[in-house]
Amino acid sequence: MLKIYQATFIAHLALTGVWAHDNGLAITPPMGWNTWNKYGCNINEDLILSAAKAIKSEGLDKLGYTCKIFEPTTSIISSQKKNDENHGN
Repeated sequence: MLKIYQATFIAHLALTGVWAHDNGLAITPPMGWNTWNKYGCNINEDLILSAAKAIKSEGLDKLGYTCKIFEPTTSIISSQKKNDENHGN
């Protein structure tokens, strides 16, 4: 009986396909540097420029690292204020 279940399972795996759009998007995960991971709210222009230069000088850009994500903490603070106002806090 176990062999029947195993055969059915393997057949199911073999017949199951992958559904995705072949549009060239999301071939790799986002590859880059996120300021929040290292510095939180303590970022400035010099820090961002040095990170971009480091990505270039280390050759990471040739490996596909293109993203530089900057977390705007002001939007986080303003959304917290809106949330507090909406809930009477």
